[in-house]
Amino acid sequence: MRSLETPEILEGLARIHPFVLVANADGTIEWMNERLRARFEEESLPAFVPRHEQLTALRDDLQTPACSGVVHLEVETRDGTQVCVEASAVPMTNDTDTCSDSRYLLVARPQEERSENARALEGAISLLSEILENSPNGVITTDRSGYITYANPQAGVFAGRESRDLVGRPIAFLVTRLRGAAELLEKLRKPADWEGREVEVVGKDESIWLSVSTRGLQGEHGRTGGFITYLQDITERHLVKEELEHKNSELESYVDSVAHDLRSPLVSLLGFSRLLREDYETRLDDTGHRFLDRIEEAGRTMDALIRDLLELSRIRKPGDLRSSVDPRSVLQQLATELKLRLEEQAIELVLPADPPIVQVDETHLYQVFSNLVGNAVKHAFGDPEQRAAPRISIEIHEVEKGHEIVVSDNGRGLDEEDHERIFEVFQTGRGVRRGERSHGIGLAIVKKIVRAHGGRVWIVSEPGQGAHFHILFPSPQA
Repeated sequence: MRSLETPEILEGLARIHPFVLVANADGTIEWMNERLRARFEEESLPAFVPRHEQLTALRDDLQTPACSGVVHLEVETRDGTQVCVEASAVPMTNDTDTCSDSRYLLVARPQEERSENARALEGAISLLSEILENSPNGVITTDRSGYITYANPQAGVFAGRESRDLVGRPIAFLVTRLRGAAELLEKLRKPADWEGREVEVVGKDESIWLSVSTRGLQGEHGRTGGFITYLQDITERHLVKEELEHKNSELESYVDSVAHDLRSPLVSLLGFSRLLREDYETRLDDTGHRFLDRIEEAGRTMDALIRDLLELSRIRKPGDLRSSVDPRSVLQQLATELKLRLEEQAIELVLPADPPIVQVDETHLYQVFSNLVGNAVKHAFGDPEQRAAPRISIEIHEVEKGHEIVVSDNGRGLDEEDHERIFEVFQTGRGVRRGERSHGIGLAIVKKIVRAHGGRVWIVSEPGQGAHFHILFPSPQA
């Protein structure tokens, strides 16, 4: 497919396979990797291109979605040695996904390297083949040169042909049907284990989505002998995910529309109440002023509720916005904003002196602290007979797979039956100080942000013992 011609994919294949080139059927070489150029004399390079009749026979013989074949060639190295090379020809496809007879991707390796790699993986492949023949997931092993040494039947199903036809082929053979192949090849060339990479396998009539995971195989003398790759069909899960994303997008548009429609009369209500106060203040008695105060207070509450709902609906996974954030700057900003309010209520706010750097979206981290501390302010006064001064403390700890944040207060605390409820929309804790208002959205925002980062949030609390909100932000690689 056309994606094979992109520099990223050709370079990716060249980092995995020993020798890679692109040539026309007439013998003209259009591109080659540096390892090939370094080992062979310039005049011997055309020998890597099979004769036109060989290529035509390969094309006619292999009418499967991933056209490919193998030929054996004799090529002279720079030191004058003749070596037997095994070359796999993968015809480029045209815009209709049919095999072309004019341009080919050629992947090659010396035959002695094939034997060495086969010995290194022989034991592992023998064991795997007995276990994995009936696995519902695809399993492929490749040697150090990026050639397939084993494929179970399900891997053949995913590739669109018999599993035995995959053995001995270069991994480039499978790339012809993948979207996003460049990123996958970049991962495959590294010895580190990785998992859960989603790729799309393109077919003539339909496409499927696979989750691809890989593990290094131990070879001789502790060297990496190759890789084992696991393929799991996640097409249904991917379709559900796309549908959810579509529904979320529709919901956000709906909330934006509703917010706009609600704000228009709200702005008018607050505007006329202000005019009423300015122009008729002397004509209103105490009851009239009290009613006007209630109207304005309700209007401001409604405006804050609309803003919170918009904020909740717009929370998304952080993606590339995740960065290394020093929590001190975020907490100092929050402490400055809350300074007057904390002083008025004689609440002590204790911040961590030297917190670790956290991998999060900085805006989301501010929202989390703002909502948790704001919630604590509303509940930090405790029982009337409590003698201890109201106190809110923040701790940040580095844990095995990320960072844990704890926001504690010495207020009333919560019954166990309320521990889950308070994280839902429009649910609030009991015992809020008079004059304080809670819309029941702040903790729902915290929960959604934490989940968007792949973490979790929970509360440890008992009546009269204060509340301790725990948040786990996992590291991106965890």
